Amino acid sequence: MLIKKNIHKVLLFFCMMAFTSVSAQKPAIYKINDLLNRINYNKVKVLLVSMDFVEELDKKLNDFLVKNKYTAEIVLLDEVNGNDFINKISEKWSGAIPATFITAKDKARNYFHEGKMTFDSLNAEILEK
Repeated sequence: MLIKKNIHKVLLFFCMMAFTSVSAQKPAIYKINDLLNRINYNKVKVLLVSMDFVEELDKKLNDFLVKNKYTAEIVLLDEVNGNDFINKISEKWSGAIPATFITAKDKARNYFHEGKMTFDSLNAEILEK
């Protein structure tokens, strides 16, 4: 992933788009993304990482995104060895979703949370130095 010079933090939200438990978390992510866009605060990159199955991309994922009018940037993770990938994000990650990872550009501070987060807790972590 290419990170622009002016970006100081990246928020990665790992999910399977059609899971109900994950869908409940998405409003907080979108609210953060909308707030950052509205105030033109471009120092934080918000990226949703879909862990949906590649073979379901056309028949499920794309329909789900269009139906729910999602506009945030979304990438599909096509990882052969999920456990290897999970451990690279955080050794604390059991693989459960949703999961949120926030990293500073200088990697001075990383934050990882497995499970749902509220708008307030996401906002606090983004604003944390």
